[in-house]
Amino acid sequence: MRLAALEALENVPASEGPLGHLFVPYVWNASHDANENVVMLAKGLWQTAPDGLPEDTYADALLSLLVHDDATVRENATRSIAAAVTEHPDSFESTIRKLYDLYKLTAALPEVQLDEYGRPIKVDWKDPIHLRVSIADAIKETTQFMTSAQALSALVAFLISDGFADRSERVRLKMLEVRK
Repeated sequence: MRLAALEALENVPASEGPLGHLFVPYVWNASHDANENVVMLAKGLWQTAPDGLPEDTYADALLSLLVHDDATVRENATRSIAAAVTEHPDSFESTIRKLYDLYKLTAALPEVQLDEYGRPIKVDWKDPIHLRVSIADAIKETTQFMTSAQALSALVAFLISDGFADRSERVRLKMLEVRK
C-alpha cells in the first residue's frame, strides 16, 4: 500500500508542480521505512520537495503519524522524527516537549460519563498502549540528540512522573530503554 501510494505520487504530471507541502511529511516518513523499495522511491520523490522539511511545522505532522492506526507508519515515524531532529537540531527541545505532551494525552483516562441518575455509564474504551509504546520509542530515538542539562532534567522528571508510572508494563519497559 505504501509503495503504491508513492508510485501514484511519482506519476503526478510535472505540470502539477513539485512535491506539494501536503505530502512532504508522508514522503519523509516513507523515506525511513524498513522496506528498501519504499525508501528508494521515497528518496527519489524527496528530491522534488520544494523546501525540504520545514523546521517550524515538521514535528506536528510527524507526531500525527506517530499515533497512526498502522504499526508500520508508527515505526517509521519514530525513525523519521529522530532524523528530523538531526536535520534541525535547534528543534530538539520543542519536539521532545511535544512528545511528552502527546504521551500525556494518550495516557489520560477517559472522563467518566454519568446517566441522568448520576450513575457511571459503561464506555467501550481500549487503552491505547500501542501508541504510548510508539511514543516511548520516539523519545528513545530522539534523546540521543540531547545536549543541555535542562533537557536532561526535563527527561528525568518526565520518566519518573509519567513514563515509569504508566499503567502498562509494556510501556514502562519501553521507557526503561530511554537513556542518555
